[in-house]
Amino acid sequence: MNTGLKQIIIGSLQGISRRKTGHMPHKPEQTLNNTETGMTKSKLIDILTKKRPHLERKQVESAVDCMIEHMSAALMSNDRIEIRGFGSFSLHYHPPVTGRNPRTGAELSLPARYSTHFKPGKELRRRVNKVPGCNGEVQPNTTERG
Repeated sequence: MNTGLKQIIIGSLQGISRRKTGHMPHKPEQTLNNTETGMTKSKLIDILTKKRPHLERKQVESAVDCMIEHMSAALMSNDRIEIRGFGSFSLHYHPPVTGRNPRTGAELSLPARYSTHFKPGKELRRRVNKVPGCNGEVQPNTTERG
């Protein structure tokens, strides 16, 4: 994929709203559209197409598909993916375990597996927590109203 197109996609990810989840007590204040509560692949393509009107939707869709395919291939070959400021993706290994069926109590042999792990970068953590600097401490809002 063209390096410039990758930079366009990654650069355009700034300010994208996050989906509201159970562990997030409030909706982010800055969203692209107040009626949207989540981000899907098609919404991402729409946003990128609007931000880069010189590119056709098919080109943006192809770039997003290509990026996802390359990231998937990297994880399948046990490579770590790091996007500075955003975060890193890696695989975590879970060894085989013996479990129990909660209904019958019968023992089950659960095979070894890998799970995808995402670790957010400092810049993403700072933006999500709206904390100036990247020291990891959540500070109260000191803005005066009046």
